[in-house]
Amino acid sequence: MTFEEQLIITLVDKLAIGALILIGGLVVGYWLNRRLEEFKGKQAAAFQIAKDTLELKQKILEKQLSEFYRPLLLRLEADNAIWTHMLDKYRDDSTTQKFGFAFEETFILPNHDRIMEVIEHHGHLVGDDPNVVEEINNYTQHVAVYRALRATDDKRDPVAKGLGWPENFYPVIRDRTAALQAEYDSLLKEYDSLLKHPSPK
Repeated sequence: MTFEEQLIITLVDKLAIGALILIGGLVVGYWLNRRLEEFKGKQAAAFQIAKDTLELKQKILEKQLSEFYRPLLLRLEADNAIWTHMLDKYRDDSTTQKFGFAFEETFILPNHDRIMEVIEHHGHLVGDDPNVVEEINNYTQHVAVYRALRATDDKRDPVAKGLGWPENFYPVIRDRTAALQAEYDSLLKEYDSLLKHPSPK
């Protein structure tokens, strides 16, 4: 074999080895790129699922708070703030009694009606708290008896029928509202953190 032939064989050999290395590198590079893209896709999907989940939880809590718990709590707080004026109906003075009954008729009973409207229209937003459900049932019975007594011109309070004011109603609604607000605030922070640290591009 001549020098030229040996040189050609060596060059062909080196070119073949180089081509194999290049092809192998391209295959490995392609495979690594595919795996990286799959990883990024999974990361992006996980990010989107986490984002969607947080947004859904936020919407549910917003709805519970804005349409049920806060309106209910505000009405109960108004009731608590002024119900003592209604006690004037038990005074000996007839003018003061009239004031007490008028106060009951113009504020207390309409406020109860508005609370019942919130319960009737948005009761599905109560959630899974059995204490809230129990207190709503107690309150509903109280208001039903209260309204029935007034419809028959009976001036007694529902306590005369064994259904006085449900003492735990306000604290249960107040505490549940506070718990839902805290959960909502926590979700907002979690959502904000998620948006600050999204999946890799």
